[in-house]
Amino acid sequence: MVVALLELPGTDRPATVVISTHDLDDVQRLIDHVVFLHEGKLVLSESLDSLLQRHRSIEVTTEHPVSAEVPTPATWHHIERPTPRVLRAIDDQWTEPDSTNALQTTYPHVTIESRPLSLRELYLHFAHLAKNPTAR
Repeated sequence: MVVALLELPGTDRPATVVISTHDLDDVQRLIDHVVFLHEGKLVLSESLDSLLQRHRSIEVTTEHPVSAEVPTPATWHHIERPTPRVLRAIDDQWTEPDSTNALQTTYPHVTIESRPLSLRELYLHFAHLAKNPTAR
């Protein structure tokens, strides 16, 4: 369930509108602030723009296979190695250009792709972290 505060034209007070949907893509077009609750406790309260800037899906492609022992940033979660040359993760502290520069130092001669997460991907990410606080 999603609760949204909307300002209606011609009124001086916001109205609370409850929208019940499983389509977070539609919801993403309506909101500007995100709040996640888990078991009645506030997990996150942040603007959607800030969340989308800070949380990125990262894919690093190297010329040569990457050793499984190569360290990854502590801010990375859901780390996958679909092939020996590809590393994927969600970074929850992405900043440009610092994050890109740090990756290029750790992994010379790489291609780095980053994209913002969708609201659905953010929800799944935070739900996973809420259930597994020490998970990477």
